[in-house]
Amino acid sequence: MTNHNRPHNQTFDHFDPLTGLRDLTELDKELQPEATDAWFEVFSPWINSVARKARLEHSNCLQDDTIDHAVRKMVIRIVTDCQNHPAKVQYVGSLELAVLEEVRNEVPDVQRKHGMTVSKPKSVVTRGSALDNLGHDLASAKGRAPTRAEVVTEWYRRRDK
Repeated sequence: MTNHNRPHNQTFDHFDPLTGLRDLTELDKELQPEATDAWFEVFSPWINSVARKARLEHSNCLQDDTIDHAVRKMVIRIVTDCQNHPAKVQYVGSLELAVLEEVRNEVPDVQRKHGMTVSKPKSVVTRGSALDNLGHDLASAKGRAPTRAEVVTEWYRRRDK
């Protein structure tokens, strides 16, 4: 155990999910199932916050419940893997980042299973970098910085070709 001053009813750290997971891996095998259930109950709010972050990352491509399911699946996979191979937990720097990375890796598989395709909608407004590139091209051609009106005129001229 990482903290020997804990009350006897706590088998793992109740404040940090990663420290709690490390504590779980140090338990005897017969105590792990009950402690794992308690870990998921204690850190359910943390899992929900990771799911919210994952939903923000994948807001355009999947439904929220699909992302929540992927997050929970990855948390279960990581916890199980660390319990089966206790040395692996020492290599986890941030449990949250590990879960989000696993979700990123899993999302394309989830999309294929559900037959969903992801396509970015075309932008109504032209990206500024395209206008910057055009301004740079005009400056090279004219030998001076072009005015905004010259850049816009050239943009429309090239677009209408």
